[in-house]
Amino acid sequence: SASPAASAVVWASNHLLGNGHIVVVLLRSWSEFARTGTFAGGLNLDRSVLSRPHSPPRYSAAVDGMFVPWDHEHEVNPLTGEASFVERLYYVEAADIARLREEARATSVQAVSAYLWKKLAAVVSSSASIAKSDTAARRCSMGYWVDLRWRVRSPDFCRALRSYVGNATTYVEREEPADAVLKKPLGEVAAMVREVAAKLPAARSASVSAARCPPPPAALLAPALAGPPPCW
Repeated sequence: SASPAASAVVWASNHLLGNGHIVVVLLRSWSEFARTGTFAGGLNLDRSVLSRPHSPPRYSAAVDGMFVPWDHEHEVNPLTGEASFVERLYYVEAADIARLREEARATSVQAVSAYLWKKLAAVVSSSASIAKSDTAARRCSMGYWVDLRWRVRSPDFCRALRSYVGNATTYVEREEPADAVLKKPLGEVAAMVREVAAKLPAARSASVSAARCPPPPAALLAPALAGPPPCW
C-alpha cells in the first residue's frame, strides 16, 4: 500500500526581524491557523509602537561605557574573525542548577550567570598574555539581553508589545576587576547580576519605562529566558 504523502514547512529567522519571543508567537500562530483555519491573536507589525525616532537623537550616558570608538587599527577582519572566538554549547543538569541556586541564594538565571562570570574571571586573571601589573586590562564583563515586553508601564503598551513583530530588548552590562569577581562568594556575584537588571531604566536603549506588567497568558510565554522578569 502506498504511504500517505507528507509535507514539511521550514523557515529561518533573523534578529533583524525580531527576538526569540516573536519566533515562538509565530510558530504558535501558524499551528493555530493550520488546525482551526482561524487566527485569533493578531500580530502587530507597526514598528513605531516601541520607539519613535528622536530629532535630534538622544542617547543615555551608559552607551559610552558599553562601546569603544571604531578605528582601522582595531578593525575586525570578517574573513578571519571567527578564528578569535570559541563557541560551545553546554547542557546543564537540573540538579546542578539547583545546587548553584542553593549556594548563591538566587534565581536560576542569577546563579548560573554568577557561576559563568567567576569562570570567565578565572580565565582573565590567569591569562599569560596580560601582565600581572596591568590591572586595567585584567577586567571582565558580563552582558545581558533583557526583554522589555514585560517591563513597560502602560497596560495598552503591554498588550501591543506582546504581539509586536520586532526586537523589544535592551542590553545591560557590568564590568569588574577579574580578581575582585574571583574573591567574592557566588552569592555576592549573583547580587551583582541582580543590580545590573535593577539599573535597566538608566541603561535602556529605548524610551520605555521599566516596570512590571500584569502576568501574561501562559500561551504567550516564550521558553528559556524570553519570558517575564521573575527570573530577575
